[in-house]
Amino acid sequence: LATALVLGGSRVGVGLRVKASPSLRLRLRLSSTAADGEFPFGPDARPPTEDDRRSLEERQLRHPGNIAAVPCTSCKHGFPQAFFSDPREGRRLHSATLRLTCPWLVKAIDEYEAEDGVRKFNADLTGENETAEAMRASLEDANTFHRNLRQRLFATPGGAARLEEYRAAAHEKDPENSEKFVAAVMGSGFIGVSKRNNLDVKCLHAHAADHLLRGGANAVGAEVLRRLPVDPTGGERCYEQCDPKLAEVEGETWSYRSVKNKQKLQQRHSKRKDARAMIRQKAKRMKKAAAQDAADAVNREEVEERQP
Repeated sequence: LATALVLGGSRVGVGLRVKASPSLRLRLRLSSTAADGEFPFGPDARPPTEDDRRSLEERQLRHPGNIAAVPCTSCKHGFPQAFFSDPREGRRLHSATLRLTCPWLVKAIDEYEAEDGVRKFNADLTGENETAEAMRASLEDANTFHRNLRQRLFATPGGAARLEEYRAAAHEKDPENSEKFVAAVMGSGFIGVSKRNNLDVKCLHAHAADHLLRGGANAVGAEVLRRLPVDPTGGERCYEQCDPKLAEVEGETWSYRSVKNKQKLQQRHSKRKDARAMIRQKAKRMKKAAAQDAADAVNREEVEERQP
């Protein structure tokens, strides 16, 4: 099974792809982990059902997702609000291990973050009160949990092979810094937080997701949900987006797509466009330099021929 799992993935840097859906590969790999009698994502999460997957992929994400586990508790309409992802999946090595998907909560937190919510929480972390102390301890606990989860998943036979693929891809891209990059990702904690940067909440969506997935263990996430001006278990009509059995009608049914995610996509597109432009410019400069070198060589030969 371990061999099938390695071949089932995309071999980064080699270009090998086998016709197997990401969700099938992930289910096979997780079943291998669970075969030892241990579910790696904790007692407050469970494997997703097909209905969970449909709601998450068709209506919340609106694209296929790396869905490894969902919270044992759902929103008041019965839909998952977040999920754990498997870091062994994906085209590159990354530190993400979870995501908040509930559009009702995503919308509320988008609006809170737009009002300088992250800065407010970072300021609160430095306070001298019980809430601040609980949040600092919780942030350290979250970093430890997600660091251990990542390392535990990559310690499986299929995970170790996958990590070597990522390592080779990183080396091919940047030989000088690849080992530092791999070490940084593997040693990072919650949402890529380093051990030295433990007073930055970074993303309130992620803390809310961690709170839901780990049975309330994240005090920052609990405080985020407490401060929101909405019911964190759902609104009256938000199910209209999450239920794949209901037809969506633009302008009539409730729906929300994160502005934050739109901005990320736009920034990513812009960066890729700039990168392609830089590559084209570099190619032109190299071509021009090569042509100049050739012309200089011809001139030198002509000068040498005219010399007695």
